[in-house]
Amino acid sequence: MYYFIEPKYFGKREIYIIPNENIWTPNICTMCGGNNVITSVPASIEIKGIPCDFYENSGKLFISSKCLEVFRTLELTGYSVLPAQAKSENSVLFSKNLEYYELIIQGKCGYAKDLHHNILPKCDLCGRRFPLKESIAGLCFDNADYDGSSIFAFNNLTNLPIVDDVIKKQLIKFKLSNFKFTAISEMIIM
Repeated sequence: MYYFIEPKYFGKREIYIIPNENIWTPNICTMCGGNNVITSVPASIEIKGIPCDFYENSGKLFISSKCLEVFRTLELTGYSVLPAQAKSENSVLFSKNLEYYELIIQGKCGYAKDLHHNILPKCDLCGRRFPLKESIAGLCFDNADYDGSSIFAFNNLTNLPIVDDVIKKQLIKFKLSNFKFTAISEMIIM
C-alpha cells in the first residue's frame, strides 16, 4: 500500500513564503497557459505557531533539519533539498536556530491515474493537471512508470510525496511533527 505525506496542521502551525523577500519568476506554458512559477533560492519563509518538521505552501515542500536527518538515517532515495531561510513570528519563544530546507521530490511514478488507470486530464506539453469536473476518490500508478525511489511523486502532483507502508511505519517511529499519511487509493482529488 502507498501513502501520500500531507501536512497535518492548518491554521496555527503553518509557514508562509514571504512575498517581498522572494523572487517569483513566471514560467508560462505555451499550450495551456499554466504558470509553473519558479521561486528564488534560498526561499525565505516565516513559521507561524509552533515549528514543525514538514510543511507545504504554494506547491512547495519544506522540512526541518531534524526531518532531513531522519531521511538520511533511513537512507531514503528520490529527493534532494535546497536551503531555505526560516524566520519565526515569535523569536523569543523559538530563539534556537531554525534550520529548514525546501524538499524537492525527484522520484517519479508517472502521471496521476484514477483507480481505473485513466490518466487524469493534463496538459500534453507541461503535464500540469487540469481541474476535474467532479471529484474522484483514489489514485494509482503503474509499476512500469515507477522508478523505485523510496520517496516519490506523480509527475504532475509533485507536492504530494508518496511512500510505501514500510517507509510510513519507519517515519512514524521518529515522531516527526505535521506528518499525515493518506492512502493514495483513498485520496479525494478535485
